[in-house]
Amino acid sequence: MGWGGGRSWVSRIRTPAPPPRPAEDGLLRCKQLTVLLDWAEQFEAESRQSDEAVAFSVLLGDLNFDNCSLDHQQEQEHRFFSCFRDPCRLGTRREQPWALGTLLRPSELRRSVACSPEMLRRALEQKKGRRRYLAGPPRGGPPAESWRGRRLDYITYRSAPGGLLSPEVEQVTFSTALAGLTDHLAVGLRLRVSTSS
Repeated sequence: MGWGGGRSWVSRIRTPAPPPRPAEDGLLRCKQLTVLLDWAEQFEAESRQSDEAVAFSVLLGDLNFDNCSLDHQQEQEHRFFSCFRDPCRLGTRREQPWALGTLLRPSELRRSVACSPEMLRRALEQKKGRRRYLAGPPRGGPPAESWRGRRLDYITYRSAPGGLLSPEVEQVTFSTALAGLTDHLAVGLRLRVSTSS
């Protein structure tokens, strides 16, 4: 779709992983999310041109918490998720059935399957492969029968406030293209933009 003077903003972030102190980690990540929202608001306000139509903003990155762990409840309920939409999330500790974890199991990273984009993709298409290569629950123990991994990498979006353009999710992808180079799966998002009714 084309429109004159249109602009979208994409921001990639990575919240630092603090030293392991579970009681304090959640508070620190919540502060980081609040600062991130403030920064996004400030950036958008300062960057907006009066003759432009802003379609959407995308915020993505490794947020260092998941939507399945009880230990991450503060982060899961942060106002960030009422400002930006996460297409993989149904609610607190509830994921879309097709969503995958993005953190790979460290003990499996040197195996030939985990180092090959094609072989890792094929392995993750199977329940057995997901259980083997995707990181398990943070407190140990066997993953639940429906385990799909810990998703630390988020790709979120929102409409521009008061905008005439409306983004809709067309596709979310989990990519193994970086297999052997990182311990995370890459996440992609394709949006379709239409005029608001």
